[in-house]
Amino acid sequence: MENISSTQIKSSNKFLNHNIKLCENIISNLDIIKKGFVNCDDIIIRDLSIGDKYNLKAALIYIDGMINTEVIELSIMNKLNNCTCKIRSKEYFKHLFGINDKDVTSEMDVIFKSILQGKAVLLIDKINFALVLNFENPPKRDISEPSIEINIRGPREGFTESLTINVCLLRKRIKNIDLKVEHFIIGKQTETDLKIVYLDNITDKEIVDEVRTRIKKIDLDSIVDTSNVEECISDGGTFNFIPTAFHTEKPDTASRKILQGKVAILVDGSPTVLVVPCTFIEHIQAQEDYYNNHVLATIDRVIRFISFLLALLLPAFWVSISTFHHELIPTSLVVTVIKTRSGLPFPTLVEAFFMLAAYEIIKEAGIRMPESIGQAISVVGALVLGQSAVSAGLVSTPMVIVIAVTGIATYVIPSVELTRSIIFPKYAFLLLGGSFGLIGLLSGMLFFLVYLLSLRSFGVPYLSPFGPLDSEKLKDTIYRKPISSEKSNKGFMNLVKKLKNK
Repeated sequence: MENISSTQIKSSNKFLNHNIKLCENIISNLDIIKKGFVNCDDIIIRDLSIGDKYNLKAALIYIDGMINTEVIELSIMNKLNNCTCKIRSKEYFKHLFGINDKDVTSEMDVIFKSILQGKAVLLIDKINFALVLNFENPPKRDISEPSIEINIRGPREGFTESLTINVCLLRKRIKNIDLKVEHFIIGKQTETDLKIVYLDNITDKEIVDEVRTRIKKIDLDSIVDTSNVEECISDGGTFNFIPTAFHTEKPDTASRKILQGKVAILVDGSPTVLVVPCTFIEHIQAQEDYYNNHVLATIDRVIRFISFLLALLLPAFWVSISTFHHELIPTSLVVTVIKTRSGLPFPTLVEAFFMLAAYEIIKEAGIRMPESIGQAISVVGALVLGQSAVSAGLVSTPMVIVIAVTGIATYVIPSVELTRSIIFPKYAFLLLGGSFGLIGLLSGMLFFLVYLLSLRSFGVPYLSPFGPLDSEKLKDTIYRKPISSEKSNKGFMNLVKKLKNK
């Protein structure tokens, strides 16, 4: 019998000693496990005995609430109680429980990790290996419609926090042998499961290799959401605020992106899926466009693009022309502006900053408040604050209208990530327009455009197919081409090949 030293027992707590082996004494093995899980009251160690005739001691170890106890009674207890064979080989127990070689281990660190993953581990006296039984049934949420990506037409299913369910939702839509799923474990402390999903016959190999490389370079203690992964693998540097990865909570959206030759990144515990590479125009498009007539979908996309420009530039444009370029305003409107601004204590620039800040505060309050009263607070707060500010002579009526239009235009953009990312340039443009007029605003817009042109998403230009120009891909940008004309899903891969040739 192998003796296990106290040094080995201490090192098992941190999984530092990967050479600890099981011995044939179940009491010694359980001592190591109990030392490793000290102060873990949710760890269940269930003492068992195998058969009436041989009366071998055994122990079943699992986390309370992570295992289907009904399956344990049917699949484990009954088989152990009825076991009359004295054979103790691996092949016998593999046949008895229907498991394979990877579920039989003598490594103590594998046992710890298996228990933490929600599996059950069976130890048997006088046998120096353990059986890992996959009866995991962790708490999970039912499939429901996402609260953010809401469609009038199309599927209602949304991703959940279960990685297994999310992969199944993609498999259900893409029944293709070329759909590949690769598994990674990231996070030193959390050891979070991550999977990438792509079509091997469509996705560019270099993009897949780059995704693998960046994921393997992640060196963090904890990964709890896809946003943590995005921050580690995205392009643009530490201070980039533009989303270079696409977020979605809908399987049909993720499936379409995969069919276009992109890579989906799924993280256990997160209902949001990352899709890379990502271009700017994807944040203007919506999956619902492909469920509507292509003419109507094109009109919707034009409206969204105009709304994006309004949300980004309208406050800065109004401040610049009302401060420096009165000649651009119709005469009748100039008279109205002068009347409404008479007696106001603050210049137009300060007024706009105040109103935008108030809008952001009300929006944040509406998000954080309970759903039943959040919307009411947003609406009532905006009405009361706007009316009170005008009545008190703090802001002008045209400024209230400009900020209101800006706020409404913001909600037309389907991508929450793009909506958040334009907050900083919106204030920057406002400062430039209020300080230097249209010259300052145009200079800021030029600088912002150059910055967008410099961005890449896994090697793909962020403004493609506009820059560099690709006439073929322009057919599905602002204009939504008819579904009947989509003879191949290799359009994005062809774009990547063209960029390589250049």
